[in-house]
Amino acid sequence: MNSQEGRQPDSKIGVCHYHLCRKRTKVYRCPFCGEYFCTEHLEPRPPGLPNFESTKRENKLFMEEWRKPGHPCVPYFEFWEAEQKRKEERYARALDALIKSKPLKESFMSKVKRFLRKLFRATKRL
Repeated sequence: MNSQEGRQPDSKIGVCHYHLCRKRTKVYRCPFCGEYFCTEHLEPRPPGLPNFESTKRENKLFMEEWRKPGHPCVPYFEFWEAEQKRKEERYARALDALIKSKPLKESFMSKVKRFLRKLFRATKRL
């Protein structure tokens, strides 16, 4: 048996599975849920409604994802949460590295100011 026989194609002519669309056009398979969507609704996004009144960082991220075009995808939510956690850990490591790093070397402007002070003092003595 060929491995292609039992597998569904990645694109075909059909109906978009997004409940508000239902266009009959070329549709593509979502890699997370396996449903077929038009190009407008192909991108997955976390399902559910965000907390509109919250100011927490997690809720703001969810709101940004919620506003993007696409389709709500339950299997994508676990991937999205893991991706957000990975980004936060990477950000925390970068901050830790900055805190532990040596202070920056003297800037060019501070060198110029120091030189001008010395020059001013030397001319003042004359």
